Amino acid sequence: MAQPNFAPISETSRLRSIDELEVPRRWSPYRTGELRFNKKPGQPRGKWLGSPGPDLGYALKLAEHLEHHIKLGKDESLHDAIDGIVVVAMKRSSYFGRAPMIGDIKFAINICGFSADLSGDKAKRRQELFASIGHSYDKKRRLASLINEDLLQLSPENAASAFNSDDRII
Repeated sequence: MAQPNFAPISETSRLRSIDELEVPRRWSPYRTGELRFNKKPGQPRGKWLGSPGPDLGYALKLAEHLEHHIKLGKDESLHDAIDGIVVVAMKRSSYFGRAPMIGDIKFAINICGFSADLSGDKAKRRQELFASIGHSYDKKRRLASLINEDLLQLSPENAASAFNSDDRII
């Protein structure tokens, strides 16, 4: 709104014309956090880079909600089990392009063999794979790479039978 000529105003409150405004010297249409590699927009692809998904951290809250369903073997830590389950659940939810759901956590519990008591070679392999997984990005990526796209499409109920029938998982 224009100021009347008789109203006392300070110099800093005075309206300025558009000619008096400073013009930035350089403008760029790119945001600071925008991913640009070789002028190709989007997420970079490559070994162990993973795939992004919305609100992946929610998987941790869901996993803690279902921690009473996790059956641990000898010398296994609940913290390590939850960290590994969250990795698998995040991979499954990002594969479908959505945030994690309770079904992703159930799938991860089943496909990693935490829904039943394990013994023998599978128990030993799972213990080695999940030991201190929360402290190693390489271990997390290795676990995620074991779960291929065919497995991600299974229902949580079918994941348990897939784990029992296939020795290559875990």
